[in-house]
Amino acid sequence: MYKSASGCMEYANIFQVSNINTTLKYLREKNFWVYGFDSNGKEDFSNVKWEGNNILLFGSEGYGLRKHTLEYTDYMVKISINKKVESLNISNSASLVFHYINKIKKNY
Repeated sequence: MYKSASGCMEYANIFQVSNINTTLKYLREKNFWVYGFDSNGKEDFSNVKWEGNNILLFGSEGYGLRKHTLEYTDYMVKISINKKVESLNISNSASLVFHYINKIKKNY
């Protein structure tokens, strides 16, 4: 992973956890908001005020987020794209979202 993200890995905090759902439950108790990204989300992610502590969940390509993990999600949001395109792959989705949030947080 370090090689594929060269030039950026030294700025990312990466944590390995034994159980994602237990970790999400713990972080929600510590005032983190959990946003799940899915094409069926009700609101476009660019309409969200990205303030405070946020966790961004992107599901696997094809399967999306697991049903049990959705129980620990506070909000489901989507990336509005051309209606002819079903979805973006996870790397494109994450890149687009990270760039957008980084850009607006610089304005706060």
